[in-house]
Amino acid sequence: LLDPLSSPALWKSIEALLDSLVSAMKQEPVKNLPDLPASNARFSAEVLPARGSSSLAKVLLIDDDPFFTKYVQKIAAQRLVDLQYVHSVSEAYPLLQSNSFDALIVDLNLGPGIDACSLILELRRELQLMNLPMAFISASGSPEERLRAVQAGAVLFLEKPLEPEHFEAAIQQLLLLRQECRSKILIVEDSDVFAKVLTLMLQRNQIDVERARDGSDILAVLNRVRPELLLLDLNLPGLNGFEICRLIRATPDYQTLPIIIVTAESGWQTRVNCFREGADDYISKPLVEEELISKVESRLERFRFLNERNSRDTITGVLVRTAFIQELHQMFRRSRGRERGPVSIVILDLDSFKKVNDLGGHLIGDSVLASFGRLLLSSFRRGDLRGRWGGDEFILAFEDTGKKEAAILLQNLLNEFRRLEFANDRGEKFKMSFSAGIAQYPDEGSSAYELLKLADERLYASKAAGRSRVNDGEASLAADL
Repeated sequence: LLDPLSSPALWKSIEALLDSLVSAMKQEPVKNLPDLPASNARFSAEVLPARGSSSLAKVLLIDDDPFFTKYVQKIAAQRLVDLQYVHSVSEAYPLLQSNSFDALIVDLNLGPGIDACSLILELRRELQLMNLPMAFISASGSPEERLRAVQAGAVLFLEKPLEPEHFEAAIQQLLLLRQECRSKILIVEDSDVFAKVLTLMLQRNQIDVERARDGSDILAVLNRVRPELLLLDLNLPGLNGFEICRLIRATPDYQTLPIIIVTAESGWQTRVNCFREGADDYISKPLVEEELISKVESRLERFRFLNERNSRDTITGVLVRTAFIQELHQMFRRSRGRERGPVSIVILDLDSFKKVNDLGGHLIGDSVLASFGRLLLSSFRRGDLRGRWGGDEFILAFEDTGKKEAAILLQNLLNEFRRLEFANDRGEKFKMSFSAGIAQYPDEGSSAYELLKLADERLYASKAAGRSRVNDGEASLAADL
């Protein structure tokens, strides 16, 4: 790329072209499409073709009703969604194995005797698709069906007949969850032209971008955006890049955030100062896209690796206490900032775990903990939090879930855990259970401390009542087995 300072007329033309492209992208992509059939129609219209690379999302629908699938595919085509459908979970298996989908929608009732929730949960575990956003759809929408959907990992529950606007809103929400898995970068750059060029380069490599014009409020911007990497121009109005770098490195929450300095100064003294002031790397202007992307991806990969290693418990794979509390505060902020439902906090303790260590040794105890961690990670929804509080105690948080619903989810988890069979080094087999206490935000407390204290008290009430049960303060649910 050319340096903007070397050819201002050319860059004004480029900026005008970029503005035209952005403006065109914001316009409605398709006009004058045929009306959708009325709700009592027979859905006999031809299905519109898939849009290929111009589609906004790729979605797989599993539904055994041919009329409904054609109807939904027509809605999807009008909204530039590439929707593929199959009529059974077994048909979905090879598609999910060989294709990359943005979301999955599953009919809860796929036929007599077919447990769609169990089948899809087993498929997602086997294909390691637990992070794929999923919605269930049903004609009844009973509380029992909704709970089964949540337990299978659904983040949305849709009801038939499905209106076009409800489908569109659901796809937007599922895509938002999918995008949370993408990398997010913050650019601090005062030049509109250069910021647009950087943004286009990064976005076409599947990296989301936020921008700040200067460093006047950099810590507040970092708290809002929570980026995985910072691209920082050296010459900025107000604080320069080096001063911003020092400020960030003096803030504990961002001492490990990757920082790449972008500068037109190529002298060795500037390069040395970049590292001395706390940057991880630098890129010289004019930019070469291949160099930018390779450096960004390398730093992102290392950041994720270190972050994952520091935030995950090595035995169970769930979050360590500090990382869990940080995520919990984020969950509380989301609940306060939007019209969201309650958050249920759970503390649970493995029953009689000390005997496992005393009789079988710590290696057997670690094996039990690892198995329970795997069970937690393969249960519930992607956005639900799972952490290890310490020893044999674990902590969970369910977003948009009341304590009554959470109690049923925990009872189902308890039943599943009790089915697992373990053996000590002498070949003697044994089974395990846990006890749990639940508290609800914000109804029963406005801080993590209050809620954890209340959940802990209810945990001990479960222990006192005979173990292997879940207490939400109003009822105590024992295992079914």
